[in-house]
Amino acid sequence: MSLAIDDLGSLWIWGNCPPQDTPNEGEEFSLLTTYTPMPVWHFHGQTVVKVACGSEHILALVSSGETHTGSDLVCYSWGNNNHGQLGLGDTEFRAVPEMIETFNTGSSWVAYELACGAFHSSVLAYKKEEDDSLKSMCWTFGIGENGQLGQGTTKKALRPEMVRSLRVNIWLISVDCGLFHTSVVSSVGDVWSWGMENGLGLCPEASEGGDALTPRVISCNGQNGSNFPDPIQVACGAAHTVLLAENGYKLWSWGRGRSGVLGNGQVNDFFDPNLVLWPPLHQDFEKNEPQTTSVKSSDKTYAEKRSKDVKEIQGRLRKC
Repeated sequence: MSLAIDDLGSLWIWGNCPPQDTPNEGEEFSLLTTYTPMPVWHFHGQTVVKVACGSEHILALVSSGETHTGSDLVCYSWGNNNHGQLGLGDTEFRAVPEMIETFNTGSSWVAYELACGAFHSSVLAYKKEEDDSLKSMCWTFGIGENGQLGQGTTKKALRPEMVRSLRVNIWLISVDCGLFHTSVVSSVGDVWSWGMENGLGLCPEASEGGDALTPRVISCNGQNGSNFPDPIQVACGAAHTVLLAENGYKLWSWGRGRSGVLGNGQVNDFFDPNLVLWPPLHQDFEKNEPQTTSVKSSDKTYAEKRSKDVKEIQGRLRKC
């Protein structure tokens, strides 16, 4: 399925979507195919700020009032819930959006980022009354078979749970989920990933079976040590991860390299971050511009003759 937020804060959905009508008692979950975008009427009169979708479930950050003002965001979820990926405390599907209690209007936590994996979800939130020892936290819920929740176990979580093994007193700026892994980045360039080993860039001995059940540091190994300079966003594919840093001027990637998705010119899997082979900046082109070469008189004469021929043909076409 696909979703988009328009400039008025309305949410649109298309593809294989959850039905927007409340199901009859005993009715099983099923998706309805929609070939053109249709509005999610449940949020009429509110402003949708962010949205994410997994295989069959959706999370959205929505203003509690008509317009978004500061820390008024609440988190909704709906769709398939067979692994608890909606964070509502059960495994019953929801055809219409329902507010997650952990991040409702009366909660002390305010959600500001979210992401969905295949059957798990992740939310970044901060406390309304700032605590110096706990600036922001990552919360996860849903399936945990490959450690994608970062809770140290392979059990599922039916409600949002803090990833407590992350460093405290940090500000997390971005989170994303692959099919079975999760990655976050802090404002100072710390990057952590956890979940399925294949595609994560974790060392093979991360845990039994190669999965990381708790966050593992992904090191830059650059001039700034293990931290990535001036990070902006982390993004996950099915089994690889990409980080945008240096204020948007550099990309790093790691994980499964099939079909060249890492952008480093190879199709191998990489356990450590590698720079994406991005085109050089404009000034780099200027530095490498070839020197001006002289034009032979014969070449110049030929060019003038070709120009005269073209003009003659254009003149004939106008007369037609």
